[in-house]
Amino acid sequence: MVRVYGVSPKSVHELVLALKLIASLGLCLIIAACAGSPSGNVATAPGTYKIGSPYKVNGIRYVPREDANYRATGIASWYGKKFHGRRTANGEIFDMNGLTAAHPTLPLPSKVRVTNLENGKQIELRVNDRGPFTRGRIIDVSKRAAKLLGFQGKGTAKVRVEYVGRAPLEVFVAGKPETTRDERYAAAAAPTTRVVKARISPPPGAQAAPPAESMTATSSIIDRRVGPQTKPVTWVPISEHVSIYVQAGLFADPSNASRLRASLEPLAPVNVRAEMIDSKQHYRVRLGPFEKVEEADTILEVLARRGHGDAHIVIE
Repeated sequence: MVRVYGVSPKSVHELVLALKLIASLGLCLIIAACAGSPSGNVATAPGTYKIGSPYKVNGIRYVPREDANYRATGIASWYGKKFHGRRTANGEIFDMNGLTAAHPTLPLPSKVRVTNLENGKQIELRVNDRGPFTRGRIIDVSKRAAKLLGFQGKGTAKVRVEYVGRAPLEVFVAGKPETTRDERYAAAAAPTTRVVKARISPPPGAQAAPPAESMTATSSIIDRRVGPQTKPVTWVPISEHVSIYVQAGLFADPSNASRLRASLEPLAPVNVRAEMIDSKQHYRVRLGPFEKVEEADTILEVLARRGHGDAHIVIE
């Protein structure tokens, strides 16, 4: 038993509580630092606006840019626990329970409208990260977004992604502080005798102040714990059946499209579709349709090995 001479038991108790509090705060800081990013740095500021320079991942070149008319179909996937608490590409902190997403080229942060073409569920998400970098995937959404869109268990979904616009920068709001039971009882208890409320008259020559008005504060910042949407999911009409295609190339010269079609026919059914792009006739070479995502992924990998790096999955 340790004895401390010259110090009252009450002071010793208060000292022990103070040391416990300091230790708890230190542990919290260590945990926060480790969760802030893979390098252990603590996020001390909100994210920044970012478009970025062209980059290459796994042999695929990406060119970030803002495209107000961006609208694409493809396969969505989701990410969660492995990246939870890490920094995103624009410096924010990834929360797998938030309504966020990763996209390889759109501005950060921005808003997109994602529609699950298999069930009609639609949601707006905040793009604050780069990815996915798996060939054949168009967007990576958070775990919560995948659940709301109805494909968390399945893993992937046929989706349409539409650019809505830039999103406001995020401001982090501190949570409500909590105290332990020992800390609550460290101070002397409040008096238990009845307190009588009385109105005191102002001194001679002075006037009583008017009653205080209740004040409410408003703010336009985003609270990460609540989120800006109370009913984030809507339902929209969709086609009864959607198919998966792999687009192998886009040509202005029909002879080039015909040659590619001939070389790809042993792999799967191939079609060439003519359409106007920027007032000029172009020809899309597509393989399919495929019923399963895995079938399209296999064809996509074959095309990549053959040098068709721009090949990608589309949904119709």
